[in-house]
Amino acid sequence: MEPTLFRFIWRHSKREQIMVLLLTLASFPFLYMTLELPKIIINDALSGEAGPHDLGFLSVSPVSYLMLLCAALFVLILISGFLKMRVNVYKGVLGERMLRRLRFQMMDRVLRFPMPQFQRTSQGEIVSMVASETEPLAGYIGDAIALPAFQGGTMLTILIFMFVQDPVLGLAATAMIPIQAAVIPRLQRQVNQLGKQRVLKVRRLSEEIGESVSGIRDIRINGTARYTLSGFSQRLGEIFGIRMSIYHKKFFMKGLNNFLGQMTPLSFYAIGGYQVIQGDLTIGALVAAVAAYKDLAAPWKELLNYYQRMADSNIKYDQLHEQFVPDELLEKQLQYCPGTEPFALDGVISLNNVSLASADGVPVFSNLSLTVEEGATIAITGTDTTARERFVEMLTRITPPTGGRILLGDQDIATIPETILGPNFGYVGPDSYIFNDTIFDNVFFGMKTTPDLAGDGGKPTLSSAQVKDDKEAGKLWMKEAEASGNSIDPYTADWVNYENIGALDQQDALNWWLQVIEVTGATETLFKLGLDTVIDPNEYAGMAAQILGARQYIRQRLTTRDQEHFVSPFDYQRYNTYASVAENILFGTPMDDRLATSQLAQNDYCHSVFKRFDLVEPIQEIGLKLAEMLVEMFEDLPPGHEFYEQYSFVDEEVLDRLPKILRQVQSKGRSSLSLDERNLLASLTFELRVERHRLGLIDEELQNRLVELRHYFHDNLPVELRDAVAMFDPHDYNPALSIRGNLLFGKVAFSLAGAKEKVEALIDEVLEDFGIKESVILLIRDLDAGVGGSKVPTLGRQRMALGRALVKRPKILIANAPLQAMAIDQRDVVRQRIRNLLPDTTIIWLDQDIVDDSDVDRRFEIRDGRLIETIDAQSDVAADMTKPTAYGNQTETADLALADDQSAEVRLLAQVPIFAHLQPQQLKLLAFTAERLQFEAGEAFYQPGDQPDGVYVVIDGMVDMIRGVRGEEMVVATLGPEGVIGELEVLSSISRVALIRAATKVSALRIDPMVFINFVRNDPELAFAVIRGIGLRSIGRADEWRQASKDLEDKAGAAE
Repeated sequence: MEPTLFRFIWRHSKREQIMVLLLTLASFPFLYMTLELPKIIINDALSGEAGPHDLGFLSVSPVSYLMLLCAALFVLILISGFLKMRVNVYKGVLGERMLRRLRFQMMDRVLRFPMPQFQRTSQGEIVSMVASETEPLAGYIGDAIALPAFQGGTMLTILIFMFVQDPVLGLAATAMIPIQAAVIPRLQRQVNQLGKQRVLKVRRLSEEIGESVSGIRDIRINGTARYTLSGFSQRLGEIFGIRMSIYHKKFFMKGLNNFLGQMTPLSFYAIGGYQVIQGDLTIGALVAAVAAYKDLAAPWKELLNYYQRMADSNIKYDQLHEQFVPDELLEKQLQYCPGTEPFALDGVISLNNVSLASADGVPVFSNLSLTVEEGATIAITGTDTTARERFVEMLTRITPPTGGRILLGDQDIATIPETILGPNFGYVGPDSYIFNDTIFDNVFFGMKTTPDLAGDGGKPTLSSAQVKDDKEAGKLWMKEAEASGNSIDPYTADWVNYENIGALDQQDALNWWLQVIEVTGATETLFKLGLDTVIDPNEYAGMAAQILGARQYIRQRLTTRDQEHFVSPFDYQRYNTYASVAENILFGTPMDDRLATSQLAQNDYCHSVFKRFDLVEPIQEIGLKLAEMLVEMFEDLPPGHEFYEQYSFVDEEVLDRLPKILRQVQSKGRSSLSLDERNLLASLTFELRVERHRLGLIDEELQNRLVELRHYFHDNLPVELRDAVAMFDPHDYNPALSIRGNLLFGKVAFSLAGAKEKVEALIDEVLEDFGIKESVILLIRDLDAGVGGSKVPTLGRQRMALGRALVKRPKILIANAPLQAMAIDQRDVVRQRIRNLLPDTTIIWLDQDIVDDSDVDRRFEIRDGRLIETIDAQSDVAADMTKPTAYGNQTETADLALADDQSAEVRLLAQVPIFAHLQPQQLKLLAFTAERLQFEAGEAFYQPGDQPDGVYVVIDGMVDMIRGVRGEEMVVATLGPEGVIGELEVLSSISRVALIRAATKVSALRIDPMVFINFVRNDPELAFAVIRGIGLRSIGRADEWRQASKDLEDKAGAAE
C-alpha cells in the first residue's frame, strides 16, 4: 500500500493518466477557436462591410458568411463537447478501477492483520473504512491529474485569448488571482484539519452505535438508556462543534472568493468601456473578453474545489494508510504463494523454548518445549480459557510466538504459506465462524483452495454475464478485474479441491462427508433437517416415488406394531387436533401467499365462506383471547428473545401491535377495530393447534363445524384459487409439504409419551430399508445457514465447525473446546470416533476437562504459563452431582383435579416449590412452551446415557427413580404429582444417569431444556431453589442409599 495518495495514483494508473492528459491537451485548440469565432462573427459578419466576403477560394454573401461561421462554431462545439464527454467517462472509469483496486488491497490486508489489530480496531470501523470512507476517493483519483490539467489549461487558453485582445484587459483578469491563491489555501488548511478531526469523531460515533446495538439487552436490563443517550449526545455535540467551525471558515472562504471574483467584471466594464469610447478597443473584442471571463470563472472555481478535494482525499488516504499498515502484518507470500501446489506436511509438531507475551508485555507462556509425534493424541486441559486460546493461536500461526520456534517436522511454521498450511491443518474452536452461505459451502470451506476453471461453475459474476456462453462478457469481466488489480479467479467456479482428500468428484466427497457426519454425532440431527426439507417432486421424481412407497410401509408397520394411534392421519371427514386450524380448513398446504395463514382472513372467498358458516365473529373472539394470553406471557421478555421465534404465533413486530388492540377493545369494544386489526386477530386463531396449545378454545362442536366448512370450501373453490393449495391426497406427493409430512401423511401424536421418538425411529428404519436415508440427509447441503449460523441450533453450528475441520482429512487436528453444547462424556466419545476415522492424524485436544482419556497418549495441564504433564486416572463425575433431583411430594399422590385446558397446568406449576415464586405470566409462558405427555405403567421417561431432552414435572401418577446397584435395579425414590425430574442433567449438560420409569399411568409436562435454562439464568430465586434442592437431596438420600445397599447385602447373604 503506497504511503501517499499521489504515489498510489501514479504507480497504478500512470498510463491512463497520461492518456487523459493527451485528450485534454487535444481539446485546447478547439476551445480557443470557440472563443475566437464569436468575436469574428460580431466584428466581421455583423459589424463589417455589407458586401460579399472573400474567403480566398470563395466569395460569399454576408448571410452565407454568417451561416458559414455559425456552422463552423457548431462543429467546434460538437468536437469540444465530444472530447469533454470522452475525458469525463474515461476519468470516471479510471476512478472506479482505482477505487476497486484500493478496496481490494485493503481487504487483502485485513485478511493478513495480526490479531491484536482487531482488538484495536472494531469490526464497524473496518467496514466503514473499506466501504464508506474510500468512496469519495474515486472521484478525486479520476481527476487527480486530468482536472488540474484540463481546468488549468482552459484557464490559460482563456487568459491567452484575453491578452491577445488587449493586454490591459488581460492584466485586469489576472489581478485578483494572486490574492486568491495566497489567502484561500491558508483557510483551506484550517478546514482540512477540522475535517480530519470530524472523521475521527464520526468513526468513534459509529463504534459506539455498534456497541449500543450489541449491548441493547444490558442497557435495557440495567436501565442505563439515559446514560447511553447522554454519551451519544456528547459525541453528536463534538461533531456539531467541528461542523460549525468548518462552516464558518468554509463559507467565509467562499464569500471572499466570490467577492474577489466580482471585482474583475467591474474592472472590465470600467477599463474596457473607457477603451471602447476612446476607440482603442472594438466592441466585439470587449464582448468576447467579457464572455471569455465568464468562462474563466468556472475553471478557476473548479481548481479551488479541486484543491479542497485534494486536501480532503489526502487526509482520508493518510488515515486509511495508518490503519492498514500495522506492524507484524502477515507477509503476502505467506498468505498465497502462486505456483505452489499443496502437499502433505510432517505430522510431528515441536515447540522449542516457545514464549508468548501479551500486547502489554505480560508473559503468557515461558519457554515451552514439547514434541508431539505424528498420529498421536494429546489432551490439554485447564480452567484458564484465555491461555488455551493463546496456545491454539500460536499453534495455528494466528499469533506468532515472541520467542522460540514451532516446527512441523523440520520446517518452521512461520515460513510455511497458508496455501500449504491450510489443507494440512484442521482447526475447530468456540470462535469458529459459520458464514452466511449454504451448509455445504460452510463444511467444505476449508477445501476451497483452487478453482476448477474447466468446470461449469467458472462463469463471471457480472449481471451482464449471467447468460450462458456469453464469452464477450466473460472477457470484459476478466479485463476489468485485471485492470483493477483484483483477483481474476472466478468466484462461481467449483473451488473445492477434491484431490486433497482423495475424492474423485463431488459425489465421492459427499460420501466422505456422511462418514464425518456420523463421527460428529450429527447424523440424526441432519436427518431430521432433511426430513423437514420441501422438495420439488418434478426435480426429485425418483425420491418422491420412493417416499410414496415408504408412506405405505410406515402405515403398515404402525398397524402391525399397534402404534397407529401415534400418527393422526389426514382424513377429509375428520378434524385433526394435532394440525392447525388453517391446515384443517384448507386440508392441504398453501402453494403461495394467496391462501397463506396470514392471508386467509383477508381473502375475499375465504371471508365469504366464514361468513356463510357464521364463524367470522367466533374466529375473531378466539384470536382476541389468544392475543390477551400472548401479551401477558411475552410482555416481560427483552427484544430479540429466542422465545418469540420458537413459541409465539407471530413475530415481534405484530406482537407489539397487540397491546394497543387490546386497550382499544377494552375501551371501545371489538367493533371499533379496523378491518386489518380484525384480520390480525383471526390469523392468530388459524395458528392454533388443539393438542399442542391445550387452551380449550376449539371445542368438539367447533371442530365439526370447521369440517363442514372444509367441504364447502373445496366444493366451491374458484378456478383462480385451485392451484393455490396442495390438497392432502393419500396417493400423491404433496409438493408444499415436507418429506416427513409426506411420509406420515398426518401429524405425530406428540402428547403420547414416546410417540415422537418411536415414529422418528420408524421413519429412519423404513428409509434405511428403501436406501434413501443418505439422500435425505444430503438434501440439507443447500440449506442456508444464516448470518453467523443463526438458522442452525448451537450444537448444530459446533458440529458443522468440527465437520469443516475433519472433512479435509487434516494432517494435524487442533480442537479447542469443541462441542460445548454437548455433555462432557459425549465429547470424549466424539474424540474417540475421530481417532478411528483419522488414524494417522495428529490430534491436539484442548478442553476444560476430560472424563475418559483412554484414547489419549499424553495429557497436559496449562498452569501458570506452563504445560504440566499429568498421569491422572480417568476422572469420574461425582455421584452427588449426577443424581436426578426430585422436588415436592415424593411418597404421596396429590389430590388434584385437572381440567382439560392449560389453566390446570398453570395451577400445578404454581404448587411446585421451585416455580412457586414465578409471576402468573411466567407460569403461563412455562406451561405454554411445555409439552404434555402420557406414559403407561412400566414405560420409561429416559434411561442412563440418554441425552437430556427436558425437565419433567409430574401432573398425575407415580414415577420411580431407579439406579443399578451390583447388577440389580434399586428404586431410590418415588415421585408423585408436582415432582420435578432431570433438571440437574439439563443444567450440567451431562447424559442421563438414572432410569426414570412410570410406576402407574402418568401425565407429565416436559419443559424444553433451553426454556428451563433461560428461566434459571434470568431468575435468581429459581436458581437458588434448584441449588437448595440439590443440597437437600444430597443429605436426604444418603440414608436411603445406605439402607438400600444394606438390604441388598442382606439379600445376597441370605441367598448364599
